[in-house]
Amino acid sequence: MSETLKIGYLCPDEDALALPDTMVTAAAARELINSRGGVHGRPIELFAATDAGDPARAVRLARSWVDAGVLTVTGTSTAWNEGPMQVLEDAGVPFTGAAIDMAAYMSYVSRPLIGGAASELLLLAEVTAERAVNGRVGIVHADMEMAQGAVAMLMEQPLRQAGIADIQTAPATHGYAEAVKTLATHIPDVIVGLCEASDGADVVRSAREHAPSAQVVFTGACLDEARLFRPLGRLAEGLILTAAFWPYTDRSHPQVDEFHRAVSGVDGFVPSAFAQGGFAAIMTMADVFRRLGPGVPTPQEVLEHLDTSNDQPVYMQTYLSPAKASPLFPSLHNLDTLVLQRRGDELVDVGGGWRTPAALSP
Repeated sequence: MSETLKIGYLCPDEDALALPDTMVTAAAARELINSRGGVHGRPIELFAATDAGDPARAVRLARSWVDAGVLTVTGTSTAWNEGPMQVLEDAGVPFTGAAIDMAAYMSYVSRPLIGGAASELLLLAEVTAERAVNGRVGIVHADMEMAQGAVAMLMEQPLRQAGIADIQTAPATHGYAEAVKTLATHIPDVIVGLCEASDGADVVRSAREHAPSAQVVFTGACLDEARLFRPLGRLAEGLILTAAFWPYTDRSHPQVDEFHRAVSGVDGFVPSAFAQGGFAAIMTMADVFRRLGPGVPTPQEVLEHLDTSNDQPVYMQTYLSPAKASPLFPSLHNLDTLVLQRRGDELVDVGGGWRTPAALSP
């Protein structure tokens, strides 16, 4: 039995979400699965590439993978927009990556394995409102139109609905440290950093200097040992972050431990939430194939399974369930997110377990 189960994996490499670690961990998951005999004896074949920040390249890759017979395309790509998504729609191939671009939220073939930016930002707004005791919030974000739109829709609007009236925003036009310094003049209770991990370190340093009483919160994009926690050292103590996966510091969880063991031989590897995502995507899809039986499923059968199963586990996370699909973002089948706090070298659940943002509740 030699016919393979083919998966495409796309990630960016030339922008603020440069994530080569995710391809490394996706490959590690493939090796682990195949070392155990594959899925019903069939090996996983992985087509992995970076988009180089080029939507046209993403379209070419999507076409070549569809022609090669992939059953799904996963990953996290900022070039994964209407162009490549249209290629998948034309072929009926499901996208099962992380939702960032609006196309990943709206396409009828999109079934993101994690909630992505929408669910994390909406829950971050809830967490921020809970901690803004004086009703003052500062938000620093990338100087990009897409970021400004996300802040307005997914942060400012729910914060105002929660009764937070004093909301100041600052694009990082002259760097994140300067933007935080500007926000600090308003004496915020909470500073929200919407950025990647290395910029998050600048946010924290500036906040500790100019707004020492403010709670600093981030999305899971900053859950990164090498780029955030290690450079900050003790300054990272007390940071609050949303998370799409069980904390990678918790090796008492068997899947987190398996993840660590699978990537332990990779030179220079340091765990992060994004690295978890690459590994989890392949492990989850292998479980989907396993549940579909010994044959090679069609992409349509994969889609139907994701739409009808109420107990499809996501590796290192919770479950996919059509019952959780939100009217606001109908493609999202998994809306649950954790709230973690950095304490010493650990990430501790301070949100009471998996939470679905109220704005996304069915």
